[in-house]
Amino acid sequence: PTRNAFDPSLGRFAVPPETRLTVHATRGRNTAAHLRNAGVSCPEIYGDPVWFLPRLAGHRPVIPRYELGVILHITELDGVTPEAAVLAAYKRYRIPPPLADAIKLITTYTEQGTEALLAKVDEIRSCRRIVSTSFHGLVIPEAFGIPNMWFSTHPGGAMMADVADLGVPMDHRVRDWYSG
Repeated sequence: PTRNAFDPSLGRFAVPPETRLTVHATRGRNTAAHLRNAGVSCPEIYGDPVWFLPRLAGHRPVIPRYELGVILHITELDGVTPEAAVLAAYKRYRIPPPLADAIKLITTYTEQGTEALLAKVDEIRSCRRIVSTSFHGLVIPEAFGIPNMWFSTHPGGAMMADVADLGVPMDHRVRDWYSG
């Protein structure tokens, strides 16, 4: 909402010159409002294309094995590969041995290819519920009907957050998603 590809000095989104946008849906109300402020017509239809994923991968049988899946944001990892580990500074991801069979840490990196992507989706589907610091770590389980919630990366704060309260530190994509 605070930048664009052709004139960073504007400090806001603007439609590039000689460009016409046709919007059929947006992630949430905030994106729609920013587009409308830039003169773009938007319907009040909200969602994410990931919602179509069950039509592509829902036929794959997956039996939930873990009570909780914890999906990490890429900034919480020590590398940009599927083998990347959690940064040592994140003590909250240290799973006590008695809970190791109940809690699954999941990164969003995969090898390239359809099978690797579907295997990652199956890994998420192997959890009965999800907490996530990753935006698509919320959208994917939501698409499959798995209870999920945003897991803040900010210290302290309330257990419940009002997405309309801009004083609550929250990724703008998550705020937008929940607003829809």
